[in-house]
Amino acid sequence: MYLYLLAVSIMVLLASCGGSGKVKNGMTLFDEKNYTLAIPQLKNEYKEQQVPLLRGEKAFYVAESYRLSGNTKDAEGWYAEAIKQGYDAIATYNYAITLKANEKYKLAIEQFTNFARLEPFSKEKAFEQIKSCNLALKWIKERVSLDLQNLTAINSNGSEYAPVVLPSGDLVFTSDRIDATGNDTYGWTGEKYSDLYLSKKQTNGSFSGVVNYSPELNSGVNEGTITFSRDGNEVYFTRCGSQGKDKDDYCAIFVSRLQSLGGWSSPEKIKLFDADTFNVGHPFLSKDGKYLLFAAEAPGGYGGKDLYITFLQAGTWTSPKNLGVDINTPGNEVFPYIDETGTLYFSSDGHDGLGGLDIFSAPASGGVWSKPENLKIPINSGADDYGLWLTKAKPKDANDPVRMSGFFSSNRPGGAGKDDIYMFQLSNENLFVLEGVILEKIFADPSDPNSKVIDFQPVNEANITVKKYGPGFPVVANINSDKFGRFGCDLVKESDYYVSGEKEGFLKQSANFSTKGLRDLKNITIPVKVRLIVERIYQDREIVIPNIYYDYDKTTLRPESFPVLDTLYSLFAENPTIVVEIGAHTDSRGSTEYNIILSQGRAASVVKYLVSKGIPAQRLKAVGYGESKPINKCVDGVECTEEEYQLNRRTTFKILSETFNLESITPEDIRIDPKKP
Repeated sequence: MYLYLLAVSIMVLLASCGGSGKVKNGMTLFDEKNYTLAIPQLKNEYKEQQVPLLRGEKAFYVAESYRLSGNTKDAEGWYAEAIKQGYDAIATYNYAITLKANEKYKLAIEQFTNFARLEPFSKEKAFEQIKSCNLALKWIKERVSLDLQNLTAINSNGSEYAPVVLPSGDLVFTSDRIDATGNDTYGWTGEKYSDLYLSKKQTNGSFSGVVNYSPELNSGVNEGTITFSRDGNEVYFTRCGSQGKDKDDYCAIFVSRLQSLGGWSSPEKIKLFDADTFNVGHPFLSKDGKYLLFAAEAPGGYGGKDLYITFLQAGTWTSPKNLGVDINTPGNEVFPYIDETGTLYFSSDGHDGLGGLDIFSAPASGGVWSKPENLKIPINSGADDYGLWLTKAKPKDANDPVRMSGFFSSNRPGGAGKDDIYMFQLSNENLFVLEGVILEKIFADPSDPNSKVIDFQPVNEANITVKKYGPGFPVVANINSDKFGRFGCDLVKESDYYVSGEKEGFLKQSANFSTKGLRDLKNITIPVKVRLIVERIYQDREIVIPNIYYDYDKTTLRPESFPVLDTLYSLFAENPTIVVEIGAHTDSRGSTEYNIILSQGRAASVVKYLVSKGIPAQRLKAVGYGESKPINKCVDGVECTEEEYQLNRRTTFKILSETFNLESITPEDIRIDPKKP
């Protein structure tokens, strides 16, 4: 995990591995980062302590020792005990962090909320964590077509991490397994000091056998996180500490070169900063060898470990430059890696994530890396996920079955040891999701649906039904819209769908949509957006049907009216219980009697068309109003423009069965009936 020595290069080797033989107390061992010995000692002191607050302190440091050595499961209970004994608010915060790492996000939110109450000046920190937990709960529900395998042939009871794939396909990685160089045990982890190892790739794609990679590179202290030059003649790696009297207890980057007779040269430390009193590690050499990315907890950073870049100029590495606030956070950013597209991958516990370290990607844009994105589940988990290496960064084309593949490290539950190497393959199949919203119109005059539409507002708790066209017309989802009017469900490729929304007081509305022909080689998930506008039912309102046209001085419907009437037909079909009056109106020109006859015939034409489409005749009533209901000044004796006369020549409908009316829709453009030539 990231708290292991090379996993985030913060593990300072114990300066006092020896001693006078005197038994050290729990806090001394804790301060020396000798957590494996601190835990049983602190537990004994906890049992012996009678003062509740002091018992709480012992419980807290037992929890801290477990957490810092990678055992968040046991840490959880000890934090709870520290809180029970009345220990400081930091126990509540770290308890929440541990719950989050154990993927108990709802409980973690409760504890972060408690911490915000206990420490009002730290509310922002708590709220950031709550936001992260809510994102995790959302990401858990998302689908992904990814195959994930634990490399059981390589992983041991110890830790294996930071895989690097050689041109041959063989794997070089870091491990503190039992046969690592030297006889000492590292107090932080309770395991051997780590070495670099090699596993050969077999013809069937599997890996077999694990051997110590190099006697020249491995030593009795910690080595790991290696990167190679393109020609394979030069390596950079992390080493923490040194052997002998003059001990250097910090992590640094070393370089070694392939000798003409075989084997590697004696490693040399690279001096990147003026001071050597902080940890530097996790090198990644660019393909062209012109720059080196690495992690360091150097002064002047953003907090924790930051990512830096240094350039090779005239055989010398330049002064490191921090990658900046978009990449680095007050937390830890470690394990940088650049794929063939120039995208930066790294691990962080400072950006919004699922728990411990998560892996992030930042595409290159204009010479810089853009804002990072979390790779989400299942590559990331509540545990520490880091050390990504891609064997494939993008598909060759739309027919390529694999989008992305590679390796990464994780200490998630279910592995062979503490940290394991996993192999993954992301299918080049898109996943589809419906992103719908159901809305109603907001009118300038809320009581008048004929007034101007000024906005839309969500309709919550509407019943949404999604069906898939095909045998049986199966229901895919039956859900309610949320307070924002949103609804959604998973979809499948190359399929046609129907969605409807209804709520009491509204007319049911529906829409058709499809995933046919949709493809995205960049993004895995394709959102299919649908917007339903439902009509509120108003009482005693006449509804104007826009864009209904007749031949001049006749009752015959013109062809351009049919699409509008087809929409009206759909409304009737979706709402089979309504009984509707179809009304027709004329302007004031012509005799009153003639206009009544003309309008009655026009209303009857609309009814006839709807009946021909399948609407039962008993649900429709035709009424001709003639010139009796003008909506403007254009009555007998008043001269008007053709546009004003046209407004009175309208077709309407009224819902009779409920004595309610659908809101009026006024067309944006006014078309004038052509006169007979």
